[in-house]
Amino acid sequence: DSVEFESNEGFQPSPAEDHGQQGATRSSAAPATSQTASMSNLNRAAGQVDKPVVERLEPTGQPSSAVSSLLGNSAEASAASVAIGAPSYGFNHGHSGFFGPILAEFPEIVDLPDPDTTPIADRRQLRVDAEDESFSPQRFLGDFFWGAEDPLYMSAMSFKGFWQGQQPSAGEQFFTDDEQEQMRRLTNREFLAFSPTELAEALCLLFDLTVAFAYDQRLTQGEPTVESAWTIRTICSSLSWLERFHCAEDVVAASVHRMLAYPYMRHLGLVAQVLEDASAIWRGGKRSVVRAVLGVHRIFSKSEQFNLLNRLYLTDACVWIQQLD
Repeated sequence: DSVEFESNEGFQPSPAEDHGQQGATRSSAAPATSQTASMSNLNRAAGQVDKPVVERLEPTGQPSSAVSSLLGNSAEASAASVAIGAPSYGFNHGHSGFFGPILAEFPEIVDLPDPDTTPIADRRQLRVDAEDESFSPQRFLGDFFWGAEDPLYMSAMSFKGFWQGQQPSAGEQFFTDDEQEQMRRLTNREFLAFSPTELAEALCLLFDLTVAFAYDQRLTQGEPTVESAWTIRTICSSLSWLERFHCAEDVVAASVHRMLAYPYMRHLGLVAQVLEDASAIWRGGKRSVVRAVLGVHRIFSKSEQFNLLNRLYLTDACVWIQQLD
């Protein structure tokens, strides 16, 4: 099932251990990436899967029809980038040369090697190559066949997030007191109008964050742990590899493969539920998306290392989304 962004308030997509072991294989990768045989062999080995998630979610490198509609008939979001000066990253490409002084002290802040010099066009291929090289079929199959017996899996699947309850009416308070105080502390700023490509990238970043947030919420029962910042950063390719996505399908494909490769629980059932959670958050409208992104911002703020990602992405994202009509 595709995940689509709409241009209304909801930005709605339609529904659909360890740190030492990392990696993922994908049945299809970004444009110009050859397919690998590992995942197809995995799917055959796990013959009980009628419709493997890995096979259905193929990154296209092209905007989805919904995103293209959002961008307008006269403009298209292009994955191609023109390199002018140092490679940029951060919310709406607002930073460059940021990592030089801090990588020695915080080597796990991103997975992208040499982020200050690696061209934007190379990031996706480097990410896919790293995941393919380190993917563990044994771990994937172990979670597929026996993961459902894990008490952590059972508690994760039974968790009810804020997006699953009845939404407050217009006169009722939606944000908690802590969330309202958190928003008041954000430094307000004005943003110039985004180009169609910049708008698509910003929405994809928010959806990428939402998927990672939903995964961590289920694994921690809504009570983030010291591992939560690493988990969210790792699942979210926009943060871990400074990726720029232009369509929702590519976000989903990357998130699925990373959820099946990096965190503690790598079960297809959990992955499918997390995607439905992310869709439900977006169906809940702008307030629900703001609440999820604020949750990530709050988790990162408690980590000296990952709080730097708030400076690069989350703080501006939290302010920008509130200004959208």
